[in-house]
Amino acid sequence: ELLLNKVENIKVFSVSRRNIKNHIQCDLLKDDLKTIIFAKNFSFTFEYVIDCTKGNTYYDSMKIFNNVINYVSSINSHFIYFSSFVIYFQKNYSNWYTNYKIEAENEIKKKLQKYTIVRPSLVIGENLIWDKLLLFLEYFKFYLFSYDLYLINIHQLNYEILKLILLDIEKKQIPKIYDCFGKKTNTQDYFKENPSENSYILPVFLATISVLIKILLKKSTFFCVFLFVC
Repeated sequence: ELLLNKVENIKVFSVSRRNIKNHIQCDLLKDDLKTIIFAKNFSFTFEYVIDCTKGNTYYDSMKIFNNVINYVSSINSHFIYFSSFVIYFQKNYSNWYTNYKIEAENEIKKKLQKYTIVRPSLVIGENLIWDKLLLFLEYFKFYLFSYDLYLINIHQLNYEILKLILLDIEKKQIPKIYDCFGKKTNTQDYFKENPSENSYILPVFLATISVLIKILLKKSTFFCVFLFVC
């Protein structure tokens, strides 16, 4: 919507499993994106491809990413990839998600000439996962401890992407690596500025417990037994 409102004569399509208007129906884990888009016989070529996909595991994430980059490498478009600032902390937070982002960035640098890697910090707004986790922390009084977080609102992040595209349209140089860390925020200050509504506490609590259970169930039988014993 932001692109449509701010950029003249632009068409925007997104890829989705659902068959809805202005969506290209495609399951990136099963379908070949390049084959599906070429079969559409569009009278134009996409000038920008923005990738913010992620699977539930390293394997699924890389399979989706390779599907997208295979299509991008077959056309002359500018690839805007959403990575993460976690790669700067890879020594402290080495996990499948961090490794996936590092591998994806390396593949982009090897295979493409026209690209911008966007590295956002923790994205909040529109009831995203970090909104839920911050609310969870507040509810259980974790804000009594002081944490420094880099938070960026999703609307601000959208504007940063718009700025990149406008720079390219104006034939100005776009950075290959673009950090979007947002504002450094202390948790105590955040909770003072963003008081929660009690009506959201129960669903957020239940959703968080559900996510934790799913994570524990995937780890090992030991964790499952520990969970139920506790």
